[in-house]
Amino acid sequence: MKHGFVCRAGGRLLAPGIGVLIAVALFAGAQAQAATTTTTTAATQTAVPSPAIEPEAGYQGAALQLGSMGIIGGAEDPTFAGSAMVTRSQMAVYLARALQLADGQALSFDDVGAAYWGYSEIGAVYDTGLMQGTSPTKFSPYAAVSRQEAMALILAALRYSADDHQAAVAESLTPYEVNTWLAGFQDRNLIDPRYSGSVAMAFSLGLFDMPADGWLLPKLAMTHQELVGILERAFVEPLTAKTSVPVAVGTATAVAAYPKLSKGSTGALVVLLQQRLNALNYPCGEPDGKYSNHTRDAVYAFEKYERLKRTGYVDEGVWNALFAASAPVPVYHGDSGKRVEVDLTRQIMMLIDNNKVIMTIHVSTGKFGTPTGDWHIRTLSHGWRPTSLGPIYSPSYFMAKNAIHGYPSVPTYPASHNCVRTPIWIQDKIVDQLEMGELVHVFYNKVTPTS
Repeated sequence: MKHGFVCRAGGRLLAPGIGVLIAVALFAGAQAQAATTTTTTAATQTAVPSPAIEPEAGYQGAALQLGSMGIIGGAEDPTFAGSAMVTRSQMAVYLARALQLADGQALSFDDVGAAYWGYSEIGAVYDTGLMQGTSPTKFSPYAAVSRQEAMALILAALRYSADDHQAAVAESLTPYEVNTWLAGFQDRNLIDPRYSGSVAMAFSLGLFDMPADGWLLPKLAMTHQELVGILERAFVEPLTAKTSVPVAVGTATAVAAYPKLSKGSTGALVVLLQQRLNALNYPCGEPDGKYSNHTRDAVYAFEKYERLKRTGYVDEGVWNALFAASAPVPVYHGDSGKRVEVDLTRQIMMLIDNNKVIMTIHVSTGKFGTPTGDWHIRTLSHGWRPTSLGPIYSPSYFMAKNAIHGYPSVPTYPASHNCVRTPIWIQDKIVDQLEMGELVHVFYNKVTPTS
């Protein structure tokens, strides 16, 4: 039996908990923190879209209101913060609460145990068919939810609760109608075909407005600030279907790939890039929309691991690789616990815990060859340390004279005096992950990574 929060608005019955959530993944204007910016390349200057909307009401007020209704938040809700991405488990919980679904069980997923905070809600949306796992045994509760994914999830929830007053929700758009409703988006060609119908339907039903700059950014993960701001508006406003289609953007204007990004770029596309890098365990810091050295170093690490040209910028080829890539895996299968792999061929270092790569770092090793073999961490330190060749930052020695350390210059090729150079900004985070006696395996990559 279906249950849900129901209110009456404009003479029709609405399920505001659902209508609210449908709007979550999209945006209607520019956010105050970043106006429209540009990305400069050697040959062209391409407009970069602005980030998502700034809520009409204050974030704190919206969060308190929705929290009091029991839809969002709660002391047990992890990572609930304005700038934090909404995870799959959080989306499942919000959907289940909005629909008031009976508790379910998620016993088929080995990454969602009975003690997990969203266990019952994940089971509920799974039992009703509103959400599936990412594999037969994984739900991936901490994975971020993109805007286009949210459209499919939330429209499924809307259809689940639809009644005679919401008959249009149950209808499907023809391919022609999908193309018509999406014709005003500059990046319509970048919407995954699996989700284009959901995005078009949500737009046609008036669940979001055309962004001022025409960029949807369908693969951008949504934040809680976007979520609660739109939730608040949707609870008090009726869902009103649009009566006219958008002005079409010509094929010459619609993009087939995201614009090139490089150091100095800013905007929502940089946020998208940073989110994707962090999700793949190429750390670049908190996504802030600024293509700094941190982001460039993570791009270097990604390019090295994927054996792409080491440019430090993101062009169409790198974008395509980013969206198709899986997180790095160890080259060698080791015992449980922590260890380090230094790949001299690809010039990367992978920090591994229980055979899972937790960080992949851009490094520069010995110009004449860092000694290969199995070594062990002998010292841990923070701050600058003097050596006969000059100061090095936060060194962790794995041989008498060879260390993993931060250094001002970390080129994409071997350039050190047999040490493993890392970017200074991340070295302290690396040291915090290391342990005395931890294995450091240094090798030239002539094997296929383990799966």
